[in-house]
Parts: sequence; C-alpha cells; structure tokens
Amino acid sequence: MNHILELLDSEAFKCYTTAHKRLCKRFRWLEALAAVDPTLFHGRSFIFNRATPRHLDAKDVPEGWAVLLSVGDYEGGELYLPHLGMIVPFLPGTAIFIRGGILPHEILAFSNGQRISVAHFVHDNVFNHVGVKISV
Repeated sequence: MNHILELLDSEAFKCYTTAHKRLCKRFRWLEALAAVDPTLFHGRSFIFNRATPRHLDAKDVPEGWAVLLSVGDYEGGELYLPHLGMIVPFLPGTAIFIRGGILPHEILAFSNGQRISVAHFVHDNVFNHVGVKISV
C-alpha cells in the first residue's frame, strides 16, 4: 500500500511518511510494530459480512487516502460512489484507494458467502498530533 500511495500521490506519501517517522520517535512500540508491519496507514477497521451504508469518513483528513481491501468468497458487494454515479466492482482481493473524507461511498449488498473488508486509514488527529498538514 505504501508503494501504491507513493505512485498515486507523492506529496501525500511524503506527509504520511513524515507523520509515521514522528510517531515512531514518540511511541517506541510503533517503531517495533513497524519493523514487522511497515504500513503508513495506522488505523484499521475489520468489517465482517456487512454492507456499509452511505457515509463519509468524518475523522479522516479530507485530503488523505483510505485503502479498502476486500477478501472472502462472495458475490456483489460493489463500491457505490453516488456523487460520481459509479458502481465499482469490489471482488475478493481488490484494493481501492479512496478519499473517503470527501467522497461519500457505500458498499452494496452481497450474497453467497463470507465477505471481509479491511479499511486502512489515518485519522486527522494523528496528523495534528505530530504537526503534519496534508495539502492537495
């Protein structure tokens, strides 16, 4: 995910990297964790067998990114972006980068199996805590 973020938005990648380094200096446990899990996305939400209603990621930095990963064995469960009029296939194994703080989104109904989604994010207060401002 880090490499994709760097390719997708190099300025945001620099901000996420700076925030991560500052957090690791303040919290040695995070530095130890980063040795085995180097993601720049500090928050994770594991969502089991749930279609997610339309929402904004209100605690995320509007200019930041969230990564949605879907795994399991199911049918349906597309990502719906109502403001863009788009329904995006969200098959098992798919990762989607989204500015969830400014783009309303929802996960549509799914069937025939188990669906596990992992949302990766960094909340605004984390960037504020270490004095990093993300700009577009």
